[in-house]
Amino acid sequence: MKANESVLQTLREQGVIVRDWSILSTFIWCPRGFKYRHHLGLIRADAEIASAIEFGSGCHLAIQNWYASNKDDASSLKIFVNYFRPFEEQPKIGKRGLPLATTYSLIFGCSLLSAYFDKWRADSSKLIENEITVAEEVSDGHFLCGKIDRMFERPQGIVYHDTKTTKYYKDYLLNPNPQFMGYKFLCQKLTGQNVQGELDMLGVSKSDSIDNLIRREPFDYSDHQMNEWRKSFVMWSGLVDKCEQSDNWPQSWNCKPYFRDCAYLPLCTVPVGTAHDKLLATMYVEKRWDPFSKQEEV
Repeated sequence: MKANESVLQTLREQGVIVRDWSILSTFIWCPRGFKYRHHLGLIRADAEIASAIEFGSGCHLAIQNWYASNKDDASSLKIFVNYFRPFEEQPKIGKRGLPLATTYSLIFGCSLLSAYFDKWRADSSKLIENEITVAEEVSDGHFLCGKIDRMFERPQGIVYHDTKTTKYYKDYLLNPNPQFMGYKFLCQKLTGQNVQGELDMLGVSKSDSIDNLIRREPFDYSDHQMNEWRKSFVMWSGLVDKCEQSDNWPQSWNCKPYFRDCAYLPLCTVPVGTAHDKLLATMYVEKRWDPFSKQEEV
């Protein structure tokens, strides 16, 4: 079913557990980190702006508008610029005292989006959905929720898109991919039809060719693969429930995700409990994040 914020709130009030892949993947990475981020809503007080993440969000909003506006480049680029301007990457000073070139800039973003628009302008696929939130029950009382970027009707059937903006575009893992498998489950429940997926890639690089950076890769999963995904989802979701019921959140000791220190490492290395509580009060602030909320176009 399509699920706006009101529907999701009603489900929560009824005691229904609603999770998306980003929330579940945090738990799989580290249950203790999951507690700090999603139960307590904590981020570092000194956290820096993540230009890469905001760059992707800005591109996402621009592409969403491009399809909604019958492929209007100008209004879509304006949305990107207005959204991303406060988050633009600032030049760092090199060893010689000169500013280093940045990647996540307004100029690069507009150039990448313009190339995307030019490449896919002639695509005549019928757009049937553009940025929708879908929620479906996977197991008793456990709902998977996800945002589907787009759904198209093509001669071979319905195809769902997921847009990625990333530096790691060369060997993006499509199979297995629990996020995309979840989207297949949701889209099939919504449409009542077998659907296929397509990765909509915007690679971030200033040296590679447009064909490598901007491409679409089809993918699909068998009934057996989807059954294995479902069993895994139910198992992991059940483990989250057990941690919530016992308020016992084990550490995974995976303390350098993406090759940098975990934001909660200081909390896991304090020698005494009183120091832990002091760090909570001084080093972190509460800033909750709802993956299902609507992004605002600035």
